[in-house]
Parts: sequence; structure tokens; C-alpha cells
Amino acid sequence: MTSGCTEPMHVGGIGLIPLSLAHLGCNVITSDLPSVISACLGDNIEQNLSLLPPTAGQISVRELDWTIPPQLWAWDNDTVIASPTHTPSAGQQQPTFDLVVSSDTIYSSDLIEPFLRTLHALCTAASGARAPVALICLERRDPALIDETLDKAKERGFTVTRVPPHKVSKALRKSGAQWEKADWEGVELWKLVLK
Repeated sequence: MTSGCTEPMHVGGIGLIPLSLAHLGCNVITSDLPSVISACLGDNIEQNLSLLPPTAGQISVRELDWTIPPQLWAWDNDTVIASPTHTPSAGQQQPTFDLVVSSDTIYSSDLIEPFLRTLHALCTAASGARAPVALICLERRDPALIDETLDKAKERGFTVTRVPPHKVSKALRKSGAQWEKADWEGVELWKLVLK
């Protein structure tokens, strides 16, 4: 990832990824459910914005409920993309993203289809634009669930490739991270591209 990207979309997490992307100069939309936003994501972003350099990009924190179909998403709202309590305005156009990042979001078989529908919608490029890369970082807690999700992603038209562990390790060392291999046991990074 190089600095100067314009619009990554981050799905799920506690705020480290959007803060890191903003540090690189990216304008980031980060999303999760309201309970996660109020419990940690919103506060983590707010408390750490002042630590970013003046060249940092902007971060927008928004609610995104995967069970809401994409045609009901609200792109004109500052706090909500998809919520059972919000009705979108008509005729909105989804922004085109350079990158979609998902962290620790594969954890329930009931959410495989809503997650993949959401990922597909976020990766659907505007006419003439190339589809963004989607990176999914996960911990392989339930191998059958992970395999089912990746297989269904292929069925939805994604090419699915695991980023080799040695490349992840090299990137971590290059960034200055001082983590032992045991700290990353079971963690995988997957690259998905919509065909």
C-alpha cells in the first residue's frame, strides 16, 4: 500500500487499520455495528486523531449493517450507511473505493451471505473503473467456516488468493513491528478481487 490513496473502505474492527491508512494519507470510511462504534471504534478513532501527522487523511466512522441490502444503503449520511432504523434518500451513488479492508469479520455462518453481499457491493466499481482489491484479515478459529466463506466468495465472482505468510512477516518487520511468530499463529491475510 502506498501513500496518497484516496478512498479505502474498512469493514469491522477497533480502529487500528483506519488510523494506519489515514496516517498514509488516505481518506477512509470505517464501519461497524452501532454497538462496536459506541464501545470502542468511535472512541479509538477520536482519541487518536490528534496523533496523526498534518498530512493524514480524514476518517469517517459509519454504521453498516450487512443484513441491509445494498440498494437501501445511504451514502449521503455522515453516520450511517445501512441501518434498520434509517431510510436512505433516493438516487444516491456509492463512492468508488481504491481498497476494501475487512478485519476479523468472519465469525458466524449466519453472516456469510450478508458479509459477501456487502463485500461484493463495495467492490462493484463505477462504470469504467477497475474493481478495488479487498483484503480480509482473519484468525482461523473455525477452519470450516473460513473455508466455506472463501468458497462462497469464489462463487460470487471473486478471485481468492492467500497472501503468503512470509510476505506478511516481511511487511511487519519492515514496519518495525516486534511481534513473535506465535503472536500471529492462525492469522491469515486474503486478497479478493472481483472478476
